[in-house]
Amino acid sequence: EELINGGERWIITPWLLDPDQLRRAPRILQAVDNVRRYRLGELPPRNDPEGDNKKASVGSKALALTPKSFHVTVLPTTGFLCVPKVSSESRRYIPIDFREPPAIPSDLVFVSEGAPKWLFGLVSSAMHVAWATYIGGRLESRYRYSAGICYNPFPWPELDEDKQHLLGGAAESVLVERAKHPSASLADLYHPIAMPDDLKTAHRRLDRLVDGLYRPAPFGSDRDRVEHLFGLYEQTAAGFLATATRARGRRKSAPTH
Repeated sequence: EELINGGERWIITPWLLDPDQLRRAPRILQAVDNVRRYRLGELPPRNDPEGDNKKASVGSKALALTPKSFHVTVLPTTGFLCVPKVSSESRRYIPIDFREPPAIPSDLVFVSEGAPKWLFGLVSSAMHVAWATYIGGRLESRYRYSAGICYNPFPWPELDEDKQHLLGGAAESVLVERAKHPSASLADLYHPIAMPDDLKTAHRRLDRLVDGLYRPAPFGSDRDRVEHLFGLYEQTAAGFLATATRARGRRKSAPTH
């Protein structure tokens, strides 16, 4: 939510403190103990003080042994790509961003640490957004991005160093246009009406470049893009299936001793 709508939130990282530092911070000590008790099922959820702690499973109780640590700790040491797991269906593009340490990603985004600019360009393009829109899930009516469905099986184009350089340049142009509006959040920048015209132009240039990586003829619509991508996916899947079938055949015909 902060990624798209702006604003800042701060977190405590007690596992980075030495014991003497932690002992001199009674409010942090209390917060850590509350985490321990919550994981043991001794404290109810904060949003339901009268309710039962349904998260006190065997796994949760095991985590109570390390109450200073998050359940999932992702602390990037370099710049990282952030892809929101949920995005409004009214946006033409998924509002993807780069962040730098000491920013810590939440579980509401997918992260690619040290991602190159050309990767930002690909996943921000109309080609990838069309794919994610057609095959991804939904949360109510909003697009729900999935690494296993939207990212991993996406038919990536073949990229040599020259193409990566061109794609990275087009992606940089998108970021430059964003930076011209420092007070605007990603929700502002990618609003269907409020989106700046120069940012739209930069995205269209990026789209034409990415489209050209797949075929010389232009695509007339997102459906046209998705149909082409499904054709590529079927070719790839057929190759995997043929390889697996040949491997099974060789195992069955192997002599026994």
